Amino acid sequence: MKVLVDTCAGRRIAGYLREQGHVVEYAGDWEKDPGDETILETATHNAMAVVTRDKDFGTLAVRDKRPHCGIITYIPQIRRTISMLYNMLYKNYAYNIFGTESSLSTSFCTGVSFGAKV
Repeated sequence: MKVLVDTCAGRRIAGYLREQGHVVEYAGDWEKDPGDETILETATHNAMAVVTRDKDFGTLAVRDKRPHCGIITYIPQIRRTISMLYNMLYKNYAYNIFGTESSLSTSFCTGVSFGAKV
């Protein structure tokens, strides 16, 4: 799976996802943080889901109806977060905001919002 890890999610999450074989871009490696809107646009353009701790991405996706390829938002409890991300990405599923499973793939760029609470 292809993911763009937001700076606030951390280098450790990005590294773990790379170790699991996912294609990962980490916004913290960029020269400067371009802001949430640009991160979301970049992820969508490259058919990547965004992994973040920032709830503003949900606002962009739901309220502002910005297109995206998935947004995985989590509470920063690192061990549980890593386990949750592994289960979601390994099984190629994400949980939508209502708690049901929805298939997630790189071709799933429809604007449907995903979130996960740990």
